[in-house]
Amino acid sequence: MHPFFEQTTLVALAIDASRNLIHASSAASRVLGYSTSELLQRPFISLLQAPSSITPAVFPHELTQVSPTQPTCCDLTLICRDGRPLPASFSVSTYLSPATGSQHLLLLMQPPLKALTQQVTSKEELFLRASLNALPIGLAVLDGDGVIVITNKAWGQPENQAVLPWTAGCPGDNYLDLCEKIAASGSEPARNTLDQVRSVLVGQLAEACIELSGTYQDEERNLLCKATRFQNHGPVHVAITHEDITAMRQTQRRAERNRQQFQDLFECAPDAMVMTNAEGLITLVNRQAEQLFGYQRDELIGQPVEILMQEQTRRSHVGLRQQYLASAIPRPMGVGRSNLKGRKRDGSVFHVDISLSPMQSDHGPQVVAAVRDITERVQAESQVRQALAMLNATDDGAFIFQPETLAFIFVNEGATRQLQYNREELLGMTALDILPEYDEPRLRSLLQPLLTGEKTVRRVTTQHRTRSGSQLPVEISLQVVTTEEGQRRCIAIARDITERLQRERKERRTQRLESIGTLAGGVAHDLNNALTPVLMICDLLKERYPEAAELLHTAESGAQRGADMVRHLLTFSRGVEGERQPVSLSDLFNEIAFIINGTFPKNIQLHLQHSPGLNLVLGDPTQLHQVILNLCVNARDAMPTGGSLKITAENIQLHAPLIGAQPESPAGSYIVCQISDTGLGIQPELLDRIFEPFFSTKGPDRGTGLGLSTALGIIRSHGGFIRVESTPGQGSTFSIYLPEAPLSSDFLIDLDPPPAPASSSDYTGQGQLILIVDDEPAVRDTITTVLTALNYRVLAAADGTEAIIHAVENKDSLHAVITDLHMPEMDGLNFVRALRRIIPTTRVIVASGRFEPPQVQQFELLGHCTLLPKPFTQPQLLEALHHALHASV
Repeated sequence: MHPFFEQTTLVALAIDASRNLIHASSAASRVLGYSTSELLQRPFISLLQAPSSITPAVFPHELTQVSPTQPTCCDLTLICRDGRPLPASFSVSTYLSPATGSQHLLLLMQPPLKALTQQVTSKEELFLRASLNALPIGLAVLDGDGVIVITNKAWGQPENQAVLPWTAGCPGDNYLDLCEKIAASGSEPARNTLDQVRSVLVGQLAEACIELSGTYQDEERNLLCKATRFQNHGPVHVAITHEDITAMRQTQRRAERNRQQFQDLFECAPDAMVMTNAEGLITLVNRQAEQLFGYQRDELIGQPVEILMQEQTRRSHVGLRQQYLASAIPRPMGVGRSNLKGRKRDGSVFHVDISLSPMQSDHGPQVVAAVRDITERVQAESQVRQALAMLNATDDGAFIFQPETLAFIFVNEGATRQLQYNREELLGMTALDILPEYDEPRLRSLLQPLLTGEKTVRRVTTQHRTRSGSQLPVEISLQVVTTEEGQRRCIAIARDITERLQRERKERRTQRLESIGTLAGGVAHDLNNALTPVLMICDLLKERYPEAAELLHTAESGAQRGADMVRHLLTFSRGVEGERQPVSLSDLFNEIAFIINGTFPKNIQLHLQHSPGLNLVLGDPTQLHQVILNLCVNARDAMPTGGSLKITAENIQLHAPLIGAQPESPAGSYIVCQISDTGLGIQPELLDRIFEPFFSTKGPDRGTGLGLSTALGIIRSHGGFIRVESTPGQGSTFSIYLPEAPLSSDFLIDLDPPPAPASSSDYTGQGQLILIVDDEPAVRDTITTVLTALNYRVLAAADGTEAIIHAVENKDSLHAVITDLHMPEMDGLNFVRALRRIIPTTRVIVASGRFEPPQVQQFELLGHCTLLPKPFTQPQLLEALHHALHASV
């Protein structure tokens, strides 16, 4: 309880803003018959007498009009505990609660002055005087002329006289004269007091209150002087009271200072401050709130606080605001939410951070909200989240580490995937823990240029050590950045380059194979030119020297073997085209299985398996038979002590290229044929070389080294590819992928020469003129000899230009042309084009060791062309010439 209420002898009551009793003096408890605890928190109107039995008591209107600077008086009738009515006059003022800072009403019951005019017994008079002397306020009663009739003990106290010198008067003195005397000396307070008391005495005012101040013992004091006019069946009297309200005014001044300090702090706060009442109406804002939301202060006061929020959140906020008031404590608004947004006067929205604080005021509970615009912070955090999301979405490993300690302070998910550590493990490691090729001095020398101001990004190729201890090839982009706090950080982005290195190795291998293929093609061309006259001369010699037929057959077989080797080289270098037709791999497997069962060792078990409904492929059955049989023979040689040979086939759909395929593997529908063995396997370092011509893992006397290179050329010419998987000591698997055959296909030209006749005499000429064009003298001379011996006339040219001259000179008698395809200056194709402009219908035989598909198509468009593969024999040449001369135009 406030000390005033514990010490005062007056009937004193205090009422809060909710109109409940919060303080009551012991005198109030004694007079009203209630205990102090019964009075506290009791509605004040419960002590008031109702106007009638059917009309309830109401809060007096006079009490709602009291201002902090102007106390007032009013008459009230209180109801005691025993039901007695107690009419009384009260002095009413306000004071500021030191505890809550809110305004309260203070009611002090005045002495029952009206009873002084009544006849009382001597005993009653003594009791009355004793009661008056017990009052802490000075009291004097004036008659109608202003003469003091009675005073109490507190009337002439020195502290009162220091402020009100005219209170020194005693009964019998004229109060008005005392005031007049002091007013004459220029005292304005005395003059005001005199005027107010006179107005009460003459009936102009029923009562008057004057607050006066002065100094007593170097301390400012405040007194409330009140004059009340009363008359009760007798003459008019005026009661003058002097109440010391110094403590109350000091409390009010302190409260005012606190209020001003609060207002200054509120106004000067760096955040936007918005105060609302229990109904959610804005009661106070500062200038930062005006600037932030774009409203003028008077536009916000009295408006619902939801005006500052997005429309979609206003309805829900009403309920949330009421929940907060039910248990209000200082806390951030929207706990657990990070998307609070404010709304400006122009309708734009922005991200906000809001802190709430409850407080009590004279007008009930209030809530103060501190609002801060965090749009930039949210955008920055969003950018950070996006950057982190991008870092985590990439397959690259991202590392941030301290340049001083080399310790990681951030790693992304790509780093955990690459190194097979979890994030917590990596954050406990340093850069040296994952860089086996770097010691600390070498790593610091790498960082030094970046730490001394170099602004570039350094890129290094090295190895990362994974959790399993394996080496992961990476390309690292390294740079140093400085944070806003001035701290330097090293950022490293590590990209797994395993596939890139494999791709580069494959490209180098492809380039090497292409170079070898180009070389092989050139060698094959030269060998074909060298073998062609050998084969034809053997045929001539066998006719002239029958007794040497056996020796000539041996020579012819050697030349034919060389020709076969040339065909292998051409197959590897260009993938020579053969006859294309729909091929059933199932039938092909059955033929190969028959050969294997009859020729392979019995300790090799054959397992043949293919899916039902296996699709057809478009290809040359002889070449495909050669490829699969060659792979089976290699598998046999890889199992010298026996084992298992498995041949499988199935339909497959590829949606992406396969790693390790030879050549590239486009997506599409394929039939995959796998030849697997349980043999010795292939060492990893040799896998990149097995398709090179003349490379073999077998002994020098076992095989030519052309088997796999030829197989690759054949499969490549069929639009397919080969993939190899091998584990040393466990075996190998060769997977052949062949495109599924289309519903229909046509092959336009047959490169196979017609079968040789029994004798060259069947093709004796009748003097026809034949033009021979070849840059190789041996080939040109051999053909001339053969044709001349068979009654043909022959013109020979070493190149296309010379041949055109002969054609122009003999265009009317020329019957056919035999030309090489690959010649210097003017090749065979351009020669035939020029020839067609001179002699459009002349038959042409084009000879070559290799024909590219575009060249074949061009000769088909030119027409009247027969293609003759080199090396050829005499019968093959004569058959081609006979066909050209006797074909219908």
